[in-house]
Amino acid sequence: MDGAYSLDLPPEIARMIISFVGLPVDQLRLISPTWNSLILSYLADRKNLPLLEFVHFHMESTQKPFHPQALSVKVKAHLSLENKDHFQGVFRGWHTDATFDRVESPFLHLRSFFVGQKVNENRQRLKKIFLRCSSIGNLYLTNVNGKMLDVILNVLGNVQVKILYVFKWHCNYSMRSQVLKIVRSHNVEEVTIAVERFQANNIGKFLRSVTQTANKVSILENMDENSEMVDEIFGRPRSFWEGKARKWSEDGSMKVEVLSGTKYWQGNRFVLEVSA
Repeated sequence: MDGAYSLDLPPEIARMIISFVGLPVDQLRLISPTWNSLILSYLADRKNLPLLEFVHFHMESTQKPFHPQALSVKVKAHLSLENKDHFQGVFRGWHTDATFDRVESPFLHLRSFFVGQKVNENRQRLKKIFLRCSSIGNLYLTNVNGKMLDVILNVLGNVQVKILYVFKWHCNYSMRSQVLKIVRSHNVEEVTIAVERFQANNIGKFLRSVTQTANKVSILENMDENSEMVDEIFGRPRSFWEGKARKWSEDGSMKVEVLSGTKYWQGNRFVLEVSA
């Protein structure tokens, strides 16, 4: 460091310098053991780290015909590329789109019967990403099954997720348990679930559990905008859901609204909205 920084600066002055220099700060760890300790402390405080605006896990099979052991995920992330060096080369080999501040991984194998070297390397790589961000603004999970979700939860660590989007064919008991686990583990503020099928049993209990942490839950039905089934929601009359909404809202712990079904987003229509 050619004497640019004194080895015996008071810690409070060194901390001011670290904050002024900003990310990436890893090279400053080489100055001395004291500086190394201060830098590690700085990086351990998530408020000093950059936001990942958008992360998308999309699971699909990389083998034709389909084989469950070939299930992989493709990861997309939006971040300010000026912070790219802070992630210590973790995006090496990924496609970078500088126009939209976006990086996209190749297909990553994250699980197998035996966790081999490549699978372990992919997991460690993703862990490094999420250890080095303050929070995730928007987390999208598309077609992610329970076993893959366990892996994703592991690599996410304790990073906060502000808004969660789940896209899946069927919202059954297993999926609801998984969503609730993510919401609680990552202090999620808003949840959007887009599905083709939604089991009606115990939905009220599920929504109430989610809104104990999240402020808002939106339920979307995957349906073509030209469909004539506007008066049905998940195969049941609108009156069924309106009755359920009144019942779920009775104790005042949450407000459930049945929407008109005319507002669409990415091929899904908004049907239920729940607020804490």
